[in-house]
Amino acid sequence: MRNFTLILVLLTVFMVLNSCNDDEEMINNPDVYSDGTFVINQGSFGSGTGTISFISNIDNSVNQNIYQEKNDGLVLGNVAQSMARVGNRFLITINNAEKVEVINASDFAYENTIEGIAQARYALELNDNEALITSWGASGTDGKIFKVNTADGSILSSLDVSGGPEKMIEVNDAIYVANSGGFFRDSIIYVLNSEGNAIDSQIVVGDNPSDLIEDSNGDVWVLCNGYTDFSDPMLSTNGRLVQIRNGNVEKNFEIGNGSSQLEVSNDGNTLFYMNGGKVYSQDILSSTLSSTIVYEGFFYGMGVNPANGYLYLTDAKDFVSNGELVIINSSGDLIEKIGVGIIPGELHFED
Repeated sequence: MRNFTLILVLLTVFMVLNSCNDDEEMINNPDVYSDGTFVINQGSFGSGTGTISFISNIDNSVNQNIYQEKNDGLVLGNVAQSMARVGNRFLITINNAEKVEVINASDFAYENTIEGIAQARYALELNDNEALITSWGASGTDGKIFKVNTADGSILSSLDVSGGPEKMIEVNDAIYVANSGGFFRDSIIYVLNSEGNAIDSQIVVGDNPSDLIEDSNGDVWVLCNGYTDFSDPMLSTNGRLVQIRNGNVEKNFEIGNGSSQLEVSNDGNTLFYMNGGKVYSQDILSSTLSSTIVYEGFFYGMGVNPANGYLYLTDAKDFVSNGELVIINSSGDLIEKIGVGIIPGELHFED
């Protein structure tokens, strides 16, 4: 009986120690974050802090609050907006705190902070040590595109644009910037040179463009949210799904007001976007707008995982309690639901 009890005790100790070692390996092992999905949890509006959840591509296991865990309780701040890779670093834009945190991509350790970027939105890699960052400015009408050095956290230059520059994409040495209008109205896509320090041209699309992707043919697609006039809804406008080819508008589909989150399948042939509690798909070759609904539900963010082609949808629920990541395949079949942090929004994939 004593021997049996001793074996049970030793077995329990072994299991506890092994669990601790697994946790430590997740936090401390270099490159442990190289194959999975980062969920950028904004955190409570006006208070609290943003957090990052990491979901493994191997078994969908989740590790919460990885930034705090790795950096001895250091917090990101309010509000965590987006995340991008630049060389061997990650940039996390912190909207209300007017900063961008620079993180080591191998182990998620803090490196430096880029200060003074009001309402920082999205980052785009230029090279291993330089990036562009869109900023709405303090008022939401005085937008800028900052060029920064990620190695030392310095601002190299800035480019004045109108209100609300959002996501960016580089295609054929040209950088396309969606200018959403910020708190007001705009309809411009800026085309910058490859250095990101000059505007080469402007393309008029629809009201309040916010998102862009590149398809399999090298064309740029833009999602326009449409303008919402809260004082007089009759003045609101519908959204647009616009194809740009060689600097010119090729297709221009009218979609619902409030459309958001444009994504593309891994083969570059199918677009996905959200509107009115539905996820729609659109074949890039079609000459008409599709009414195909892939999935239904009100989601805050969306992405396509390059490792498996699944759609990842973030559900902010009541915007106060912890949210959820919903994973579906391209046919709309539910794969899994995973709990994450408060107000999950943007996603970043590593594979």
